[in-house]
Amino acid sequence: MRQDTESPPTEMATDEAYADEAYEHFKHELHGMFRSIRKGHSAPPLRLGDLTPAESEVVMAISHAEAHGMEVRPGLLAHMASTTPSALSQTLKALEQKGHVVRTRLGTDSRGVVLDLTESGRALAGEGERMRDSYFRSLFAFLGKEDAGELLRIMGRVASFVTENRKEK
Repeated sequence: MRQDTESPPTEMATDEAYADEAYEHFKHELHGMFRSIRKGHSAPPLRLGDLTPAESEVVMAISHAEAHGMEVRPGLLAHMASTTPSALSQTLKALEQKGHVVRTRLGTDSRGVVLDLTESGRALAGEGERMRDSYFRSLFAFLGKEDAGELLRIMGRVASFVTENRKEK
């Protein structure tokens, strides 16, 4: 007498269809989340004082770089603020005109500049930090300690997977 360890064909087909549907849903949702995170939307855009969201993002990026002892140059800043050098140039002009950023030329090379926040720029960055902290505190309270920990555990695994796959290519 033969013993089957496999499911009947109709049950297997149903399981496969469910798995395909679940996979497609997973792929679609995760791709959307990664796209949103990549574009810097892990938190809502800030509007600091009289600044646009793009200007606010640049002020926050300069503040972050300064806090970590980095020399803030336009190339680094464009990367940190997830913007193009051209768009950054226009944003920096506006921030200079509003008195929140200053450019300092490096030596005799007129193209080399370092960016610094003025006192008013630092005040706006402080406001931005408080707003972001409030947002993440609300998220933590919404999730609760257990779910927040689970989110970090899973995102850590995802980050590890992504890092490992980058090394292979």
